[in-house]
Amino acid sequence: MIKPERLRDGDTIGFIAPSYRAKRDPIERAAENLRNLGYKVKFSKNLFSTTNVYAGSIEERAEDFNAMIADPAVKM
Repeated sequence: MIKPERLRDGDTIGFIAPSYRAKRDPIERAAENLRNLGYKVKFSKNLFSTTNVYAGSIEERAEDFNAMIADPAVKM
């Protein structure tokens, strides 16, 4: 079994929207709560984009997902 490392103060948590677009207010509140707990927050490039009801095109959402996973600074 692979267990991820425990998050530590100052670690970065990434936000992506791999399907439907994210609503800004709830995401901003969640991010602020995480910052108050000592974490850094990173939003994907297309998190708040709108293509119909989606967070960007299929390609843009896939790019966001892959970029967040490939970013060594993002721990969760």
